[in-house]
Amino acid sequence: MALGPFSTEEGLASLTRGVLYGPSFDRVMRGVHECREPLDVPRDHGDLMHAARLALGEQAVFVGRSAAWALGSRLASPRAPVDIRVSTAHQKRCRPSVRVHHRELGPDEVVETDFGLATSPLRTALDLACGAGREWAVAACDHLLRVTALDPAHVMAEAQRVRGRRGIRQARDVAAMLDPRSESPRESLLRVHMLDFGLPRPTSQLVVLDPRGCFVGRLDFGWEEERVGIEYDGDHHREVATHSRDLWRHNRLRELGWVVFQVDAHGLLAVDNTLAAVRSLLLSRREGRSSGLGGV
Repeated sequence: MALGPFSTEEGLASLTRGVLYGPSFDRVMRGVHECREPLDVPRDHGDLMHAARLALGEQAVFVGRSAAWALGSRLASPRAPVDIRVSTAHQKRCRPSVRVHHRELGPDEVVETDFGLATSPLRTALDLACGAGREWAVAACDHLLRVTALDPAHVMAEAQRVRGRRGIRQARDVAAMLDPRSESPRESLLRVHMLDFGLPRPTSQLVVLDPRGCFVGRLDFGWEEERVGIEYDGDHHREVATHSRDLWRHNRLRELGWVVFQVDAHGLLAVDNTLAAVRSLLLSRREGRSSGLGGV
């Protein structure tokens, strides 16, 4: 018997009812079961999507976070309910771990994926941008754009075209902040904080070269003329090898006149003091440059 989700009918073809409903198998949702072994293989959102597909049929369409997962943006947690669109009445009954939608979809808004039918990258981005939580909508759309190569301008154009949809005003705001160069959701959140704070939009993944044109480093965010940068330090920066490289890079950046502010997950919760310091430094360096002092 396969370890992944399988229908009750498939299970009963090779197992007795007592075995199927015994301790060796889990009932994922009505009509779908899954083997409990091995215990060291964690389940993810994709496993739940396979179960929902078995329960609801091949014509059901994944939407929202589940569509993003099907398109390669694997941000949904294992506990997140599957978002899926159904078209027939018998599919609309509630199921644990499934959130049923009834959105109208055009033929050009549905694509085939390894998980089955899902909304297209553009429709998925618009759905995510309209969803609850503006900051996380930016992060989710950034990641989707990164893995699908969808142009942010196309998302903005679609958000401007749509009228009367719930959340469309937020979607236009989200579309204006998108940047697929963001390498993590936390980086996206940090960029939203910077823009909300009133900082000029930075360059993402800014490459810094020395006067000879040799590579020095790449900053998460930076303002090249002012030589000011901000980096989000994830857990991998605590690793010995990464930490050593960071020390060399930051020392070299200081030699070149750069000031780089660092923010971690804890600092992201109260980042305004850091952003105020960034704004002050940007202003002073711009004033110094305009007065001919070079800003350094």
